[in-house]
Amino acid sequence: MPSLHDEISDALQRGVSVRNTYFEGEPVSQLHHAATEADLQALEKTIGTKLSPTYREFFLISNGWDYVSATISLLSCAEIAEGNRKGQFDGWLSSFWDDDLGPRENALVFGRSSMTNGAYIIVLHDAIRRTSIPDEPESEFPLVYVDESTDFTYLNFLEFLRATENDYSELVQGK
Repeated sequence: MPSLHDEISDALQRGVSVRNTYFEGEPVSQLHHAATEADLQALEKTIGTKLSPTYREFFLISNGWDYVSATISLLSCAEIAEGNRKGQFDGWLSSFWDDDLGPRENALVFGRSSMTNGAYIIVLHDAIRRTSIPDEPESEFPLVYVDESTDFTYLNFLEFLRATENDYSELVQGK
């Protein structure tokens, strides 16, 4: 059975490849250099909770992802922390957040569109409780895509990788 690191690394490579096949060179989907443990700890300190295993592995493989879709790039640890500290996305969240997804203060913008109001959001479940119970097993955070007219949820980052790889594969086959 492959490790979580190997599963995410392989899914990222396949995801970049299928997106670049679909985009036909413009834009170019690409991964970044790996985050350091210090980068992760700084982000976790800023958001007040430990990241779940799939997000930690993603950042240890790639500290961001250019063009995960045609208009959205996933942010680096520093960009997420800075956006959270400065309240950079507060206005956007108050306009588009659906309270059925959970408390808005548990929403962490992970990627934002450069052309639309769409964004990928990590939903931090009960962040305060998670950090105060050291024996609780690490749980996963859902990843939600939200825009003016729709939202859809992936159980975790690995599910997002698999589902969007499948979506782009179907788009490539339909060309």
